[in-house]
Formats: sequence, C-alpha cells, structure tokens
Amino acid sequence: MMELSTRLKAVADFVTAGYKLADIGTDHAYIPIALMEQNLIPGAIAMDINEGPLQRAGEHIAENRMEKKIEIRLSNGFSALKKGEAESAVIAGMGGGLMIRILTEGERKKSERMYSAATVRDRKGQKVFAGRRL
Repeated sequence: MMELSTRLKAVADFVTAGYKLADIGTDHAYIPIALMEQNLIPGAIAMDINEGPLQRAGEHIAENRMEKKIEIRLSNGFSALKKGEAESAVIAGMGGGLMIRILTEGERKKSERMYSAATVRDRKGQKVFAGRRL
C-alpha cells in the first residue's frame, strides 16, 4: 500500500472520487497510485514536463502493477491532455506562479466536468488566483 506524506495526503484528499485524474507534474505518481489502491478513481494520466521524473513515475506504476490504469505522458502542463480525457486534476509541488500559468493555459483544454478548485496565494497570503473552470 502506497504511504503518502502528510502533504501529499492533504492534496489527494481534494480529488473527487470516481473521476479520472490528470496528475500534472506527477514527479513520482504517488498520488494516482494511492488513489487507485483505495479504488477512489477509475484511472489516471500521470504527466510531467521532464523525462526523468516521468520515468520514475513509470517505474512506480509498474512496481504497483497499475500500467493498465495509470498512463504516463510527457507534457507541459495540460498540453498533452485531450478534451474529455480527465475529469479531475492535481497540480502540486511547484511554485504558485507556475501553477497559475498551467491553470491559465489549461483553460484551452476545457472539459465539461473539470474544474479548478485551486486558490493560489502569494507569500503574503494574498489571493492571486481563484478557482476557474478548466
């Protein structure tokens, strides 16, 4: 069973059960693996802009025998996600500015059911981005 850190567990708790997940900047695919183990999601697309982290994610997915349920994809933000492929998204473990850029550019990848539930705050705690439909 995949053990998530307190931080990753907090992120995973925001994922809507029953929705296919796009894990943007997956790094290691821990969140989609843990959610699949708990039967909370039907599948996931683990995406990263860098090949090294994506390879590591693929190794973790294979170790957990989830290759048929979690796909890996080289992607800059949402760019490799086709319309309707995912209904929920995780964007975590990166700076707020990058998250805002990914969310803003992701608006071009609209899906009927995917919404950003994000609020990004600057270092002073001021809201700089609030949830938008993706």
